[in-house]
Amino acid sequence: MKLRRSWAVKTFTKGLEFFRIVAVLAENEGHHPDLHLVGWNNVTIEIWTHAVGGLTENDFILAAKIDKLDVLDLLRRKPSD
Repeated sequence: MKLRRSWAVKTFTKGLEFFRIVAVLAENEGHHPDLHLVGWNNVTIEIWTHAVGGLTENDFILAAKIDKLDVLDLLRRKPSD
């Protein structure tokens, strides 16, 4: 099982900026999600703990922190689940 969320970003480079912001958080947390940029404007993040092959409390903590990131200026519209 994995946590997964997708966003539509304004441009390809905005998607890369989104990843940079998430990467800084992930490094600080010591927990690294799978990042996917599909097409030119579709960003998907998958979070799970590889060591246990599923979800742990740390996955939910990281997901909550990603949800609180200030990225609205990068998005085309509201985030989609």
